[in-house]
Amino acid sequence: MLNTTEGKIFIYGAEGASVILECMLTGCGYSIVRLDDRAALLAGFAAEDSALLLYDFNTKGGNETDSLAFLATLRKSSNKPIIAIVDRDKEMLRILALNGGAD
Repeated sequence: MLNTTEGKIFIYGAEGASVILECMLTGCGYSIVRLDDRAALLAGFAAEDSALLLYDFNTKGGNETDSLAFLATLRKSSNKPIIAIVDRDKEMLRILALNGGAD
């Protein structure tokens, strides 16, 4: 039986690319919560047992401006780590995500 005492890691927007990462994290005792709804993410991430958030900017049909604004909202609600997943060729988006609150 897995020991899930480390807390929850929320994943927003990441599709198939994070399967290996999920396996590694669950093996280290974290539980994974995938959310596609921003309201649920905002409420869940503010909970005490969440450890960090993996926020994928590469979601199909995603609006980068809306994602950056929501990232800033998340940062205002919590000081927990937010890891932004951004395509390698989008350097400006990576900088904006860091300015918006990503770690």
